[in-house]
Amino acid sequence: MKLFKQTETSTLLGLLALISIIILLINLVTIYSMVKVNEVQNRVIDIAGRQRMLSQKISKEVLLKIYTNYPPEKLLNTTAEFQSNLQILCQGSEELSIPILKDERISLQLQEIRQTWFEFERQIQILINDGNTYNQKKSAVAWIIANNQLLLNETDRLISLYEKKSIKNLFLLIQLIIFVVGTIIILVTLLISNRIAYKSGIDNLTSIYNREKLGKLMSIKIKEAYKNNQSLSLIMFDIDDFKVINDTFGHNVGDQILIEVADLVSRSIRRSDILARWGGEEFLVLAPSSNLAATIRLAERLRENLDTYYFKQVDHVTCSFGVTELQPDDDIGSLIERADQALYRSKNNGKNQVSAC
Repeated sequence: MKLFKQTETSTLLGLLALISIIILLINLVTIYSMVKVNEVQNRVIDIAGRQRMLSQKISKEVLLKIYTNYPPEKLLNTTAEFQSNLQILCQGSEELSIPILKDERISLQLQEIRQTWFEFERQIQILINDGNTYNQKKSAVAWIIANNQLLLNETDRLISLYEKKSIKNLFLLIQLIIFVVGTIIILVTLLISNRIAYKSGIDNLTSIYNREKLGKLMSIKIKEAYKNNQSLSLIMFDIDDFKVINDTFGHNVGDQILIEVADLVSRSIRRSDILARWGGEEFLVLAPSSNLAATIRLAERLRENLDTYYFKQVDHVTCSFGVTELQPDDDIGSLIERADQALYRSKNNGKNQVSAC
């Protein structure tokens, strides 16, 4: 598995993308909750309208009960339906528990309706209880008739509150959707920009840094090394007799060798080291905070790994290495030139070896 090293810009873009995703998820959850709550509110408004009709029906039925042989079961059925609807209204209020959607006025209005209805139920029980006197039942009917308008008014206020809340939630939902769409656009833009910036510095064949990208990174790392008084070393290596491989096995095999070499070296260096394809079969490894001796050991380990690695197409491939360390007043050109001289020495001395300069 290749090890790709992200630049500071890529890291920042990745962080911004992560924050955008978190914000997006929070808003999507909120939107989903609001949609569900709006469904509940629409149902509650319908039920509240039904409650108004039921309260009027109860008033008629209590009159029929006191003055006729109206079956008490019908009155109890109407009462039970009102009670069931009242529970649904309360559930609708509970589903507004999300802070952004919560409405204390609805909760208070439901509490008033419950209190009024509790007394309604008590008076209805007095009415249908055969053990009570006619005067007690008549008094219960009088109370129900007198307070029926109060129950109607409280129900109407509840409907009005739910309707206002529904409209308010609709506008809030539209704002959140606009915000989410904007967040998605920003997120996609960041990801595309990050991908374009990343791909522009990557070698198409080996998927490691290319020459242009390495030049920029070397400039940064050299300045950091001078500023912090730290070591910085460079390894230059290439594949021995690569032209023979291409001529003998073909360029497709040669390309596969380049890919495998890049992969093997990527897995053999530190996370802080930077690997790039310099051109053709030539590679560079920039080793921050590494002196010449440590970098020679690294180069020797890379050479051994490649020397003992089995390449399916050609069986055996070797590489020659040149190592140098940053010196005072060095720039990119002088550092690379010394590494190239060291590599040339390895080639002249028989290849498949490490030389330093």
